[in-house]
Amino acid sequence: MPRQRIARIRGDVTADAFYFPLQVNRFIVPDMILDTGAYELTFSGQVAQALRLPRLGTQQIMGVGGATSAYRSQCDLYFDTRMYRNVPCVVDPDFPGAGAGLFGLRFFVDARLTIELNTVTETLSVFPAEEEGNASD
Repeated sequence: MPRQRIARIRGDVTADAFYFPLQVNRFIVPDMILDTGAYELTFSGQVAQALRLPRLGTQQIMGVGGATSAYRSQCDLYFDTRMYRNVPCVVDPDFPGAGAGLFGLRFFVDARLTIELNTVTETLSVFPAEEEGNASD
């Protein structure tokens, strides 16, 4: 039996990164970067301000460039017709680079989802995670 896909997101593979649009709080945030090496969903300060994300407390975050001060927040995410409410995220006011933020692995783990990135078709597919022993390999 084939897996039921929750979403198929078209993006762009550029400079060894996958950029994609993400629907957050009913707005489309372009140029999110899929970063499975990052733990949290992280937004730039500019994007967080546009989305009016609440400040839920300060947090130090570590990156390649060292530590920086950020704040915890939450948002609603949409994948096709599915909505995920109150998803934890971090806002980094000094977020560097071209993207709007990083989409880390935590969301997929917490929501029990599996992802499949096809770099040829430049699409990210999202599936419900299969239980141990139920894989259709």
